[in-house]
Amino acid sequence: MTIAPSRVPAMSPAPKILAKPTPRNRYLFNPAQRRPILAARPDTMEDIPMDTQIQSDAEAELMEKARAVLPAGGFGNLAFDVIMREGLGGHIWDVSGNEYIDFLLGSGPMLIGHCHPDVMAAVNEQLPRGTTFFANNEHGILLAEEIVKAVACADKVRFTSSGSEATFYAMRVARTHHKRDKILKFEGGF
Repeated sequence: MTIAPSRVPAMSPAPKILAKPTPRNRYLFNPAQRRPILAARPDTMEDIPMDTQIQSDAEAELMEKARAVLPAGGFGNLAFDVIMREGLGGHIWDVSGNEYIDFLLGSGPMLIGHCHPDVMAAVNEQLPRGTTFFANNEHGILLAEEIVKAVACADKVRFTSSGSEATFYAMRVARTHHKRDKILKFEGGF
């Protein structure tokens, strides 16, 4: 994949080098290789260890704001010492311009990467007609139909707003079907 030069983020005028290892090493890594992801500097495209990455004053300022308004300074999913700005395909850039390979891809929904042209065209076509409907809508019904066709054991589909909501529905169905009141949950599991 080639990244257009206009999409490569500019570096901040006065970058600082992070002198010590950060939580990034624990979270942004390639599970297959069991090692931290190396980021590529946009100006040279050379790999650099994440614990020596350039951090801009803008990113440091955003981190301070995050610590003031978010519990533990983050959304609770990944390291809090990196703030992403944009993505294209399988690559993402932080506010300081450091490039990463995005192995997470939104935990699954962006399987084909960030800003895929077909997805962008579909979104741009739908935007003038509305974005989220709490009621039944054509696209939701057509998606449910495709899921039922694709999944042999799926007779019907229930859309939920979160994994927790889906789990609660599954627990209710299991308790009703087996006529039992207790659910076994393994500690540390979701």
